[in-house]
Amino acid sequence: MQIQVKGYLTYRELIGTRNVELSAPKATLQDCLQVLAGEISDEFRTQVLDLEGGGVQPHIALLLNGQHYRHLPEGLDTQVQAGDQLAFFPPIAGG
Repeated sequence: MQIQVKGYLTYRELIGTRNVELSAPKATLQDCLQVLAGEISDEFRTQVLDLEGGGVQPHIALLLNGQHYRHLPEGLDTQVQAGDQLAFFPPIAGG
C-alpha cells in the first residue's frame, strides 16, 4: 500500500513530498516511521524520531490525514490505509 508523506517548513527539504510503499497490509504509524527512517537519512532519524522513547520527538507535529497522532485513539499504533497522508511540522514559536 502507498501513503503520501509531506514535510513542511524546515522539514520540507529533509522530507520533501514522497510516496512511501509499505509492504505490511496492516501497517501502523510506528511502522511508517521505521520505513521512513530507513529511506530518508540519518538526519531524519536524529531530528524527527525520538530514539530513546520511540515515535517522534515530542515537539514535532505528526498529522495523519490532518489529525495530530496524539489525538487519535490508538496514537502511533493507529493503522494507516492506502492513500493516507502523513505530514511533519517542526515546532513553531512566535509572538
